[in-house]
Amino acid sequence: MPAEAKFGTRHTNEMTLGELRIPLPPGEWRVAADVPLASGRDVGLVLESGKLVAAVLIASYSNTGNGVGYPASRVCTRRMMRGNTEKNEDFGEQSCWSSAIVTVKGLTENIGNTGVGKALRGDLEAQGLSFTTEAVLDTWFVLSNTKRRVLLTVFHNPEAEGLEPIKLERIEEGPWSNKNLGQNPQNAKYIRERLQWASQAHQQLKQSFNAVP
Repeated sequence: MPAEAKFGTRHTNEMTLGELRIPLPPGEWRVAADVPLASGRDVGLVLESGKLVAAVLIASYSNTGNGVGYPASRVCTRRMMRGNTEKNEDFGEQSCWSSAIVTVKGLTENIGNTGVGKALRGDLEAQGLSFTTEAVLDTWFVLSNTKRRVLLTVFHNPEAEGLEPIKLERIEEGPWSNKNLGQNPQNAKYIRERLQWASQAHQQLKQSFNAVP
């Protein structure tokens, strides 16, 4: 088994969270937030590029289904760039992933509403790490049954790869819009590589999740 995710540890390729093997995008990830829960655990990781945040990953694993399960996930049906929904049952089985461009402002506000998000944001501020792009590529994974659920979210910052930051005022007409990616091969390559990873990671995460009794 890969190493357990604990505050301050660093991981490449994958990590362990409870009984699960969690796949990681390429790079060395640092666990910047670690929040034990009564019936599970949340962790937040950061991939650094100098003083830029290259990517952020939040993983949440809980055993609070109690035989009833969880409501159908809005993530599985949101407006997305790419993704795949295999199941999204109300209080049943759920298995999906989806990627979309989201605003950094919305990202920081949303993660700040959770314990792990507050801890992660505090670490980024203490380390002087930041996003200067106005939007990021965000990918969600959801797997659940009537007993357990894992939520995995990854936020990718293209600026850390030397690409043009995403500007909100022209996102629909700019080089990062879905319709214009074909005319911007470097941007398309950045997106494509992360979508390929997401598709593979979903299958890996599903295999690990289903292996737990």
